[in-house]
Amino acid sequence: MLLILASAGCLAVSLYYTIWGTLLRRASLPPGPQGLPFVGNLFDLPNDYDWLHWATFKAKYDDIVSIRLTVIQTDAENGIPVYRH
Repeated sequence: MLLILASAGCLAVSLYYTIWGTLLRRASLPPGPQGLPFVGNLFDLPNDYDWLHWATFKAKYDDIVSIRLTVIQTDAENGIPVYRH
């Protein structure tokens, strides 16, 4: 009985920190597409015609787009003026 309660407590704590940590990280990042669990935005990356893909992201989100590739969180910058600042 104690083992079941301890397991349920550990599961609840890990779910709480996972959800809360995701919400906090997402709130402080630039806008971007919502990724899938575990793979992130891996399927949102272009296969060809990269400039068209990133131009649509710029029009939809802004000059800086936040994407997640599996466990790596990164920002994509569209345009030289953004890069210079």
